[in-house]
Amino acid sequence: MRNSRHAKFQLLVDGCATDLYRYAAWLTGDSAIAEDLVQDTYLGAWRALDSLKAVKASRYWLFTLLRREHVRHRVRSPARLAQPGIETVAADTERFDPDVEVCLIRRALSALPPDDCEPLILQVIAGFSCDEISALLGISVSAVTTRVARARRQVRASLGESKQSRFSTARA
Repeated sequence: MRNSRHAKFQLLVDGCATDLYRYAAWLTGDSAIAEDLVQDTYLGAWRALDSLKAVKASRYWLFTLLRREHVRHRVRSPARLAQPGIETVAADTERFDPDVEVCLIRRALSALPPDDCEPLILQVIAGFSCDEISALLGISVSAVTTRVARARRQVRASLGESKQSRFSTARA
């Protein structure tokens, strides 16, 4: 019985560890706090593992636990958590990633309002559907669709401006 519980937990965690961390990093804006948040999420998942009925819902369940842990952390230590953003995470990873396009995308995402960026992050990074994002964030499906479309439009516009400014700078 104990081995099956461990196997179930391992299966649950293996499938989305990277995406959970990325989402936590976006929520907190701090890689160390994101790691703590993911660990607290795993601890909560372990404790409540028996309440998980459908393995298909495990990804959604873990992200819901992560959001709840984030709220708990914000209540306990509001000064410690930054506003959602990717600047800190981007700073941690940019030195390892020489791709200029990736840096431009990170910058464009960090300029988005959190209410628009979060659904986009959940869709692109975590792979959630609009229905799942709606349930996770407690907003309507049409609001999710609108926010994702607006965020994509703003990112495209920002990337277009970045390319234009790079080319105009190169000519000067």
